[in-house]
Amino acid sequence: STALMAKAIEPFADHSDSVAALRERLKDALRAESARADNSESIAQWGLLAAPNGALLGGFLSRWEEHGMLGQLFVNAKRTQVVTAFNIIIETERAKR
Repeated sequence: STALMAKAIEPFADHSDSVAALRERLKDALRAESARADNSESIAQWGLLAAPNGALLGGFLSRWEEHGMLGQLFVNAKRTQVVTAFNIIIETERAKR
């Protein structure tokens, strides 16, 4: 996903199929987490990550689609935020064990 984010300096139309596939993977991950018992924290984290109007990956993809291309500095900053969010999700899962 961060590899695809790096391509946001290119026209969205060139990557729309990949974005659609990533959005589906995000929905699948959220559905899978929702099916697990006692998993409200992970569900919330995946929801924040995937939210199309949010500040993380889902919102980034929406903004790319809306604007067509994004600036390098913005892309770099958002990639860092998304990596941090994924790391938090990973740590949450580790703590459950």
